[in-house]
Amino acid sequence: KIRSLPVVNENKKLVGLITHREIINGILSGKSNLVVKDSMIEPISATPNLNIKAAIEIMVNNRFGCLPVVDFDNTLVGFTTEIDFLNPLLISAKNSKDNLKLKASNVMNKKTKVLWGWDKVLNVSESMKEDRIRSLPVVNMFGSLEGLITLREVIDAVISGDKQMTVKDA
Repeated sequence: KIRSLPVVNENKKLVGLITHREIINGILSGKSNLVVKDSMIEPISATPNLNIKAAIEIMVNNRFGCLPVVDFDNTLVGFTTEIDFLNPLLISAKNSKDNLKLKASNVMNKKTKVLWGWDKVLNVSESMKEDRIRSLPVVNMFGSLEGLITLREVIDAVISGDKQMTVKDA
């Protein structure tokens, strides 16, 4: 259940980042014997003393789900993900009466794309890549929610080699 991994050299210096998106792109490229260095992206990183607000701003502004943490000479010392920020947020919400008024409807994405169960996974993977989306709701012909497809299911479907696989099957 890991969505991204830092890539380091033999000296533990951060040299790249590999995420579900890069894995999908690598598989879809059709190249054989593809290695991590051919698919990794150049990471943006944080230092250990960067405050949480600044780290969150970097992640939100760049639509990142993770942020490698490096010391002064670019040695990887840690890795933070969006989930790591939820516990401090929960503690803050418990300690503030104002935050208790905030509802899911206040923070949800109201412009969410939806998929039909009969959509092809390969088409969905391109859309998810272009829009930097990690998951999408799947609805039936009546518009009722049937499920959710994530990059993990897309990777599994692409690896299977079934180019006609539908979202519902994935």
